[in-house]
Amino acid sequence: MVKQFKAKKSTIFLSLLLISTFVSCSKIDKETILSPNVTEDIKVEENEVKVTLEKGNSYLNDNDFANAKLTYEKATSIDKVNKDIYLQIKDKYLELTRFDDALYFVQLALNNNTDIDNMKIISDNIKSKFEITSIDKSLYEGESYTLPSELSTKINNENVSIPVTWNNSVINTSTAGTFSYLGTNKEYSRQFNATLTVVPPIVSAVVPPVVAPVIPSVVDEEHCYVKNIYKSNGKTYIDVDLVEFLRGNAALEGAIKDNNSKVGTNDDGSKFVPDSYYIRDNVHTQITYEVSQNSTFNLAEFHIYPNSSSNGTITVPVPYDRFESYIKSHINGDYRPNLCLIKFKNNVVYDVSYVYTP
Repeated sequence: MVKQFKAKKSTIFLSLLLISTFVSCSKIDKETILSPNVTEDIKVEENEVKVTLEKGNSYLNDNDFANAKLTYEKATSIDKVNKDIYLQIKDKYLELTRFDDALYFVQLALNNNTDIDNMKIISDNIKSKFEITSIDKSLYEGESYTLPSELSTKINNENVSIPVTWNNSVINTSTAGTFSYLGTNKEYSRQFNATLTVVPPIVSAVVPPVVAPVIPSVVDEEHCYVKNIYKSNGKTYIDVDLVEFLRGNAALEGAIKDNNSKVGTNDDGSKFVPDSYYIRDNVHTQITYEVSQNSTFNLAEFHIYPNSSSNGTITVPVPYDRFESYIKSHINGDYRPNLCLIKFKNNVVYDVSYVYTP
């Protein structure tokens, strides 16, 4: 009886030992089988990301921005939590100063909960590079005015009119003073400033014979690069970058003061600037002015009549549409062809004339 019990006990022990050995071997075999596959999958994924990024870079270098964006999106979808993918794409766009595209992929990283703290810092840094469009307008007490619902700004280096939401859309001109308004566009993370100066109306005393009261106009003129001209809510607006157009000795003095590369040296050691003019544009600030409905627009005669023998100093009046077409054909390149002299009364432009430079 004792022998039978010992034999039975031995059998149970051997069975447990075999089961344990089998289970242990199965686990080891499983790890041995899966590990190479997992490693290979990772390598395939990394290679796919690399190839896709290179393809996106190629599109970007060819200025095929639509396909570049689609290809980069595909790269991020392969590995949504890899922060290096987003950073590489962001850097490529920043090299081309395409801030909006760079911000898009930083925001995509935030949406995918990737490197959140760092991406928020990068996002704020990119937004700080966006230019703020400003509007200056003078009004009389009691005069009605509506802030524009759309304004032009640069989106990926192109002038685009976008909707603006103002912090206060109700303009109260019942009291004289200077009032500031903040406009935003959340889609493009843009800000706009409007400064309205309300002045009391000037009432002339009525002395026989009766003479209609005359409101004096503040007349001024400025040289500028015209960056855009457009219509919004039935009104015309012009975006400009004000510059100094210096001639003769003033041009030479200004160029020397700015240490500009245009300054040359004659054989006798004296200094000069080519063609005796210098355009000073040390502060790149875009300002938006309202354009009078009766404004005149002037372009060089040779712009209108290709066979004209006149130089660019002779200008001729042109319709608004013709002037707008000329300006928009030059806004994405060298702004010098858009050098103009604008004349305005009370901050409303009434004349825009092309300025010839040799």
